Amino acid sequence: MIILALDLSTYTGWAHGEPNDTSAIRFGTVQMRGDGDTARVFANYGCWLRDFLSSGATDLVAYEAPLNLAAMATSGISNATALVMLNGLAAATEAIARGCYGKRTIKCTPQQWRKAVLGVGRPDNPKLVSKTWARSLGWMVKNDHEADALGVHWWACGQRRLV
Repeated sequence: MIILALDLSTYTGWAHGEPNDTSAIRFGTVQMRGDGDTARVFANYGCWLRDFLSSGATDLVAYEAPLNLAAMATSGISNATALVMLNGLAAATEAIARGCYGKRTIKCTPQQWRKAVLGVGRPDNPKLVSKTWARSLGWMVKNDHEADALGVHWWACGQRRLV
């Protein structure tokens, strides 16, 4: 089973590969340019995801679910645009992956994948901790988006029985 894992944002981290071959997992970051235009970000993301999935080499799309309103308030995110953006990217993921390509999808919270990967759902410095974890496994990530996508991939590998 080949998994595409996504850390959704305007800088979307992605990880793609089979669960039993961590050395062959590809990963990266793609910037969804929009110049302040949310619709353009969604369109750019939709085109990127369409192009990625059109290769047919993906069985499952796993993604980090957007924070809910209460979580955004406690995390210091108060920007309504961020809420629209994150939920819109999640909806686009479901629509394109499942609706257009018939791929199975699964989502997780940041706490779920961090607990599976790091042993704790709320580390003191999650961005640094996830990058350190990924690098300790030989993945030379450039940023926390790539590290988070690898964490979602790791989590999804353990959840395959649910899909």
